Amino acid sequence: PTVAQQADWDNHVVTLNGFGGGTQAPQGLANVVEGAALDIAAYLDAENLEDVVLVGHSMGAQVALLTAGAAADRVSHVVVVDSAPFFSGLMQPGVTPEMMAPQAAAIGDQMSAMPREAYLGMMAQGLRVQSITPDGQAQVMDWIEGADQTAVAIATAELMATDFAPHLRDVQAPVTLLYAEFPEMAPEQIRAMFMAQYEGKVDIEARGVADSRHFIMLDQPERFAEEIE
Repeated sequence: PTVAQQADWDNHVVTLNGFGGGTQAPQGLANVVEGAALDIAAYLDAENLEDVVLVGHSMGAQVALLTAGAAADRVSHVVVVDSAPFFSGLMQPGVTPEMMAPQAAAIGDQMSAMPREAYLGMMAQGLRVQSITPDGQAQVMDWIEGADQTAVAIATAELMATDFAPHLRDVQAPVTLLYAEFPEMAPEQIRAMFMAQYEGKVDIEARGVADSRHFIMLDQPERFAEEIE
């Protein structure tokens, strides 16, 4: 829908192997976020693209931020959708990548080894935090079913144990952060949680989106479209 709404722009949609379209995880997949960012930066150079606006959600936003740092002369703006450099730090303030590493590795191994139905059942239990509506949750589940289990497991372990904040020093473009104001927590508390990871590191403007969960574009499509515009 975002591409259709921005028809005046030259739109480039990036899907990582293993995360949709029936693709599988590449052999020896590792370094997912930085690897994708360097590939996209190389693509921007190869296509000689300038004044690029990068829009990324969740892990895609981490990829977008690292891309902006690796191709600073080509990127004019980054839109981060409900994401932060260190996901584990959102859930457990004060935790470090070193503290998370053993747990992350164990969870990644467990996810990879689970029988398919057990894996899908586990993922379905988390739908409530992904979208606020039944339709949104169904769409997220459809995407989960279309993704390669191994790719998701490897990426999950990486995201749990990696703080990408050091890469933010290379980002020169202004950043707009859209974060979900889910009903269970005070808006100012949610804002502080996100801003703690960005403040002083990038030129950022943060805006909360009420009545939404992680997939803001599914829960508040009109507001999301306005923000992208």
